[in-house]
Amino acid sequence: MAIPRARKLIITVAVASVCAFTLGAYLLGVSPFKKVGTIGEAAVCETLGPAPEAVKTLRSVLPEEASYRFSDDTQPRASARETWYTANCLVEGEDRTLLSVSTTLQPADPPEVWLEDHVLEEVDNEGNPTPFAAGEKAVASDVVAAVYVPCTPQGVAPGGQYNLGVVVHLEEPGGSDESRTRKGLIALAKSSALHAHRDAKCTMPSGVDR
Repeated sequence: MAIPRARKLIITVAVASVCAFTLGAYLLGVSPFKKVGTIGEAAVCETLGPAPEAVKTLRSVLPEEASYRFSDDTQPRASARETWYTANCLVEGEDRTLLSVSTTLQPADPPEVWLEDHVLEEVDNEGNPTPFAAGEKAVASDVVAAVYVPCTPQGVAPGGQYNLGVVVHLEEPGGSDESRTRKGLIALAKSSALHAHRDAKCTMPSGVDR
């Protein structure tokens, strides 16, 4: 039986509308056609450690964005007797901060004091971080991972105990489950701690294993 002309016209218009919507969604990056930016090894912060591993881990914890920007800022020790060292990595999406990693060489406070002042306050007690094995103290949740690493800088007179405090804060959650995200943040914290331990020329064992 032949399809009436009016019905043919309705079907044609409907199909054209669906095609136009699909094309528009693709061009605008609307799910399920959202454009996802790439994370290149050359772009990631050096302070995160080996780039191939960092890229893989970042993909597992970061939300999907059309583009990613990295800024790396290190204030190295200016001399053999200098005890000032900081390293900061910021990962941004199109219009928001996604993840931050801060590392500071500081006189060694008791681990619980460091945890309260430099970790829990940093993330407003988000995520209820629980311990994992690394350094002198280490905790992680699905929004934060932090490691407190022993460090007496090379060239500094004996008697002064210092630690490197590394805090990784996931400010925008990705699509992974809590367990996988926590595992990824721990990997970033460990890798960043090992890089800083070498860069600051620490003479004490880090206590951090990959």
